Amino acid sequence: FASSQNADGHSRSGLIVFKTSPSNGKPIKIKVSWDDLSGINHTVEKEIRTRGADEEGKEIETLFSNDSIRKAVALIRYTNFYKSYLNSRKAEDTTESMEKYEVLRKNYPAFARYFRSEVKLIGDTSMETELNHILEDAKKDGIDVEESVEKKDTTDESSSSSSSGPSS
Repeated sequence: FASSQNADGHSRSGLIVFKTSPSNGKPIKIKVSWDDLSGINHTVEKEIRTRGADEEGKEIETLFSNDSIRKAVALIRYTNFYKSYLNSRKAEDTTESMEKYEVLRKNYPAFARYFRSEVKLIGDTSMETELNHILEDAKKDGIDVEESVEKKDTTDESSSSSSSGPSS
């Protein structure tokens, strides 16, 4: 979307991610217009489906139709979580800021597990820089994420090797 494409129809530039409201599997029309560097106006309109069921009741998920989108979403979530965490860590000692900080501390191990699993699923070692930031700051702040990340990784590996797919 909104990226120049080569002759094969592949994007040649950045990625734009949209956050939409839940549509329960109903199609959403998205129309994007932009001017390129030459001043030429382009418009692309697409109909997409989000999480939900199709007309036959089969579960669909187009949220992560490829690794580029999965990586973009993971990095957006990383930026939002980490920015909130760092800002709340240095905030003034008010009841509200302390409560927010404690909620983020409580969620920190789950976020670390999520981000590590995304790095593994995508297979992009460049994301390990962000993962290392998460793990290093957790250690500085006395948040035990290594054990929860390792337990989850061990569970993921044993479950993925013992099952051939989702159970019905």
